[in-house]
Amino acid sequence: MGKKKILLTGASGTVGKEVFKEVLSRTNKYDVSLFLRRSRKNKKLFNRYIGKVRIVWGTLQNYEKVKEAVKEQDVVIHIAAALPDVVFKNPEIVVSK
Repeated sequence: MGKKKILLTGASGTVGKEVFKEVLSRTNKYDVSLFLRRSRKNKKLFNRYIGKVRIVWGTLQNYEKVKEAVKEQDVVIHIAAALPDVVFKNPEIVVSK
């Protein structure tokens, strides 16, 4: 049986960084994918892992990118949260009526 495929969202956040360290230390058991916003910070933090993990660049608001990220994954660890500046400009993304 092949490795389990794990997708992690929110890997650049406080909790996400710790979870990422744990799953990265287990790449002998898991194929790790990350779903990350395409920001300078994230590129700087995660480009060094290209080749070790699969990276899908996108946002949770982009349905097609989310579908691409979760495709064929066995496990999704969803830690991503809405950014305050995004929510301030677009509160409808976190509040439903």
